[in-house]
Amino acid sequence: MQKPAKKPKSAENVCRKLRLKMGYSLQDMADILGIKKATLQGYDEGRRACPVEIISQMQSAYERELKFWSRYKPGGEFDQSVSKEYPHGILSVLEA
Repeated sequence: MQKPAKKPKSAENVCRKLRLKMGYSLQDMADILGIKKATLQGYDEGRRACPVEIISQMQSAYERELKFWSRYKPGGEFDQSVSKEYPHGILSVLEA
């Protein structure tokens, strides 16, 4: 019995990997990209070639998301501004 041939690694895999790394469903990512869910699913499953423009849009969205959330990590921009405004912690406001 012969094993089925493996799909070559290609742009389709990049589309899927980026989408999964960002944690988006097919529908959410399709909405962000302004394409139909079925089109994105075709890219994900390797039935359609994923255009470089789509990969570029996904990469840009991923970078924007990283930049946005980096503000909220401990010691990030948001954390620093809260610490300056509430040196005794945010909960101290509630206790007052």
